[in-house]
Amino acid sequence: MNRSISNSDTGTAISMLRRYVGRSWPIVLSKGLLGTRALVRQTRWRGERGEQAAFIRRLALFPALYLQLKSRLGTEQALVALRQMMVTIGVREVNGILQSLTDHPTDPMNRLLAFSEVAQRESPNKFFLSTIVELTPDRLHYQITGCFVHEFFKIFKVSQFRINSQKIFH
Repeated sequence: MNRSISNSDTGTAISMLRRYVGRSWPIVLSKGLLGTRALVRQTRWRGERGEQAAFIRRLALFPALYLQLKSRLGTEQALVALRQMMVTIGVREVNGILQSLTDHPTDPMNRLLAFSEVAQRESPNKFFLSTIVELTPDRLHYQITGCFVHEFFKIFKVSQFRINSQKIFH
C-alpha cells in the first residue's frame, strides 16, 4: 500500500470531477496533479523519499484539487466534493485490508484485532502514533496521539478535510 497517487485514486478523482465540473475535469485534474508538487515543497516532507513522504505526495492531491474546485464551485461545494472523494478512497483502503483477512479468525473481536494489526503494518496507520487505552475481550479502545495527516492539513489551514469517523461509522 505504499504508493503515490494510484490509478484507482485518479479514477475516483476523475469520477468526482466529472460530476462537479463536467467536461472541464481534465483541466482541473491536471492543475491539481501539478499543484501537489508545489504543496509538498512547502512541507517538511519536501525532498524526502520514504514511505511517509510518498503517502504525503498522494495526500497532497486533496488540497490541490480543493484549491481548483474552490475557484470554480465555491468553498462549500468544493468541500463536499473533496469529502466524497476522501471517503471513497478511504473506504477502498479499509476494504482492501478487510479482504486480506481471509485466513484470520471469524469471531468479531479477533477479526477486529487482526484488522488493527494489518492496518498498523500495511496502511497509512503505521505512521500514526497511538496508544491502546483498553483491550478487553469485547472492547478495543486506542487513542491516536500523533497524526501526520492532521499535521499536513494544518499547514494549509484546511482542517475542514478532517473527517469525523464517528459520523461515518455510527
